[in-house]
Amino acid sequence: MKLSIQEILNKNQPIILEGDLSYKNKDYAHVFSLNEIKNVHAYIVVSNFHSIIEVQFKIKANLILQCSYTLEDVDYPMNFTDTIDFSNDIEDENILPLPNDYLDIDQYVLSLIVARIPLRVKKKGAKLPQIDGVRVLSEDEFQKEQEARLDPRLAKLDDWEE
Repeated sequence: MKLSIQEILNKNQPIILEGDLSYKNKDYAHVFSLNEIKNVHAYIVVSNFHSIIEVQFKIKANLILQCSYTLEDVDYPMNFTDTIDFSNDIEDENILPLPNDYLDIDQYVLSLIVARIPLRVKKKGAKLPQIDGVRVLSEDEFQKEQEARLDPRLAKLDDWEE
């Protein structure tokens, strides 16, 4: 879906777009844990507020992600809303510069989906593989082990008073 910037600026009413989007694997190949984007349904409202164009997104998507333990496929449904503002007149870190001719809605929907992919997805019931000689510790467990493993040659320093 592409919208002409001039068309948006000339309208006094919001532009409402709704439909299913599809993406090819090459569009998101750079995202390590994302194997497939199955279904994406977008409801988009584009509003013109003088020098600011506001785009509101309501996105429902079904993704196939990799389990961080087993690398197996995991279904991951996604449902979210977001807003992106565009302007060339206002300099604010929360407002993106307006593109020259067209606003490519598909690109922004994909970016919003990728931004919401969790760092680690665990398939229900998945356990870390057991490997001889390897232990997996939490940060707290590691810290406790380090504190308990005080070098006995330095133990006398604990009793030292100035």
